[in-house]
Amino acid sequence: MPADEPSSGRAGAAVGDAATTLHLHATPVDIRSALLRFEADLRVAGLNAAQAGLSALVVGEALNNVAEHALRGCPAGRIEVRAILEPGHLSVLVEDQGAPMPGLALPRGDLPDLSRDLSDLPEGGFGWHLIRALTHSLDYSRTHGRNRLRMRIMLDRLHDGVV
Repeated sequence: MPADEPSSGRAGAAVGDAATTLHLHATPVDIRSALLRFEADLRVAGLNAAQAGLSALVVGEALNNVAEHALRGCPAGRIEVRAILEPGHLSVLVEDQGAPMPGLALPRGDLPDLSRDLSDLPEGGFGWHLIRALTHSLDYSRTHGRNRLRMRIMLDRLHDGVV
């Protein structure tokens, strides 16, 4: 499959069905294409623009973390994303065969001290804060050499771009 065409499952899902399933490589081009497909599939499944867009933002942060950390130096590494529409929420599973999370635990997502000089701020650390702010629950596990990140996004909290 071409790098700019991540595969997708069917859209227009009923509650409890997969709203989308994506298979992609850990490259910026594949991630961008997958996020466009993810958001479009969520819209077809019935989510409004704010719900689909903010859900794609959460998944984008997770995918970038996989590419930059778990699959660093391995652009051919594969990532699978599955989203299931449930009553009132979207359940998302991101899986990869990359390196495990340090300590087999999710980062806390604390914001750095923003009163410091801008040149002293760390390069990263904002993504996990964003993921935690936009999700209702997060769970990470590693089984049989696979990382599994489960996210639950409460859809009624995502409206008109306001969280």
